[in-house]
Amino acid sequence: MTTTILKKKIHKYIDSTDERILQVVYTILEEHIKLKEEEGHHLSDSDIKEFDRRWESYKKGNTKTFSLEEAKKEISKKLKTIK
Repeated sequence: MTTTILKKKIHKYIDSTDERILQVVYTILEEHIKLKEEEGHHLSDSDIKEFDRRWESYKKGNTKTFSLEEAKKEISKKLKTIK
């Protein structure tokens, strides 16, 4: 089905449907618009380069990593020294 045919069918259906369906369609379209607006928040080129640099470092084994438990212990230690 082409876009034109689909639009015509949707317009015809909207013209003859009840308020409840119109409200559902409106809500879906509003959410779609919000998501499209949020897509405008992309990473900068320098951010992407930094992520790539860190990823390559990780793959080569040059980056220290922590398990979740190790990270929790380190955070707890740091918080105790702050208090």
